[in-house]
Amino acid sequence: MLVFIWLYPVFAFCISVIMIDLARAFKKNGNRIWIVLLFFVAILVTGILFWFINRGDLNAQKWAKEWALH
Repeated sequence: MLVFIWLYPVFAFCISVIMIDLARAFKKNGNRIWIVLLFFVAILVTGILFWFINRGDLNAQKWAKEWALH
């Protein structure tokens, strides 16, 4: 869990790039699921922004300890 919290921006960015590529392919084929994929990309990018705003690079270890206790 701690590694995921520390590396969340990296994982979220990679998943976002893959989902954007899938959304482009679905849009090209006329499938409307591309809208849902872009919605999830927006959620991931918002999470990355909040991670940096809340100083996740400094607080990730504390957050992981708090979440592990719950």
